[in-house]
Amino acid sequence: MHDYQLRSFLAAARLGSFSKAAKEEHVAVQAFALRIRTLEQELSLQLFIRTAKGVELTKAGEEYVATAEGVLAMLDSGRTRAKNAMDQERMRITVGFSWRISQLEQNIFLDFQKSHPDVVFEYVSLLVDELVESLLQGRIDAAMLPIVADDSIEGLRSFPVASEPLLLAVRPQSPFASGGPVDPRSLEGTTVQFGFDYRKAPGLRFMETYFPEGCVLTQSFPGDTVVMRCLESDRFAALFNTSSMHLACPPLVCVPLLDSPRVSFSIACRTETDPVIAEFSQYYSERYRALSASSTSAAR
Repeated sequence: MHDYQLRSFLAAARLGSFSKAAKEEHVAVQAFALRIRTLEQELSLQLFIRTAKGVELTKAGEEYVATAEGVLAMLDSGRTRAKNAMDQERMRITVGFSWRISQLEQNIFLDFQKSHPDVVFEYVSLLVDELVESLLQGRIDAAMLPIVADDSIEGLRSFPVASEPLLLAVRPQSPFASGGPVDPRSLEGTTVQFGFDYRKAPGLRFMETYFPEGCVLTQSFPGDTVVMRCLESDRFAALFNTSSMHLACPPLVCVPLLDSPRVSFSIACRTETDPVIAEFSQYYSERYRALSASSTSAAR
């Protein structure tokens, strides 16, 4: 559950209309409706019913309004207090991602802070090109990038994090949603959305030959818009690595690809940077691999 879901819920409750609330929040109506539907699924509650004039709260929805308002007030107040305290003395490290961070990643940040209580983290979500530019220009301190740990971008130092297969995300009604691994040749005529510009990432050059010429690859930030496109038509699909599939599934279905290529990720920082940032980058690399290995062993 995310705070933007609660804010969207309250906006719809106040305005009695998904379209009006979506306009107020500057998102597409379809993406707004997806937020509400996902919130209802996570709560196992129906919050709204549709009417001729728009939407109305159910009894459960009416009860949930006060809860949502209280949670957001607490989050906003806590964020303000924490920021004020942080700005006084603590060292701020800004880390960039091209996806929303997972619980495993949050745990790594928390573990590092236990040994470095004077450090506070901020997170930004950007496309890979923007991450590299922001990192090189000093706007962020570290970033997760789809590059091999070979210092292939001048001015950056990278530490290996993971090497994971790509998965194809499609809507549940798609012919690709069931059965065995999807042959990439069968994706001809499909627009496949990916969070990275493979032409500019050394670790993604394989995509030039892996997918057929008739398959259109587009760079899109993983989020509501990507999910909505896939839900609307079989002509759209998206690529996610194992760690980021939680961004789309559910409501999409992730299926393996035949002879799936693997994407290598590293955490990168500037070559000339604060020793604490370099220490954190190395710690993140080692801790992520250790936690991933233990999770895999437990699953077996």
